[in-house]
Amino acid sequence: MTTPTPPPPRPTDLIRQEVWDRALAADGTASLFEARSRRLNGRLNALSFAGFSIPIIVGIVVAIGLSKSALNVVLIVAAVLGGIQLIWSLWSLVAHWSDKNSHAIQSMMTNRQLAESYTRLATHPPSDGAEFQNAFNVIEARDSAQRDSDLAQQITRQEKRFGMRSALFTRSKVCVGCSLVPTSLIPTKCGVCGDFPKRWAR
Repeated sequence: MTTPTPPPPRPTDLIRQEVWDRALAADGTASLFEARSRRLNGRLNALSFAGFSIPIIVGIVVAIGLSKSALNVVLIVAAVLGGIQLIWSLWSLVAHWSDKNSHAIQSMMTNRQLAESYTRLATHPPSDGAEFQNAFNVIEARDSAQRDSDLAQQITRQEKRFGMRSALFTRSKVCVGCSLVPTSLIPTKCGVCGDFPKRWAR
């Protein structure tokens, strides 16, 4: 007795699978840029705090009226900290922290919207194949433009793995690397959905 050959997948089934894959990818990209924005925000906030706190502390010390020797020590310490803060500020400008943070926020929001659009389309697909393809093409055009913009941001491999784990965790999907469904964002040694800093797992 021969086993019946399963029917070939319908074109709409192939489109739907592609839509689900794109939704997963958009979710992961949104997550990695959200994590990047948190890190950049932390650096920028610390930089701003240092810029205001050092002169304020010196002013308070002067107002208290410490002895000349003690005041000299405070001024030396403040000068050293001020020099470090100045170098840190210069590095933030060279590394474009502010611009990168703005892009990270924009990309996070856009990719979240794309993921939702893909999910709605996959959940409630049009019955007509041509209509389904056209609806997919509209979303994919926006997605393609956003991907081109994101590629210019030098996404690291660790960030890609974090984004993948976050997307798999959110959507309860199996990782193709370790064949497991992530139950948390805590990294493993998997080369597909792990191997990134634990501090990113928030």
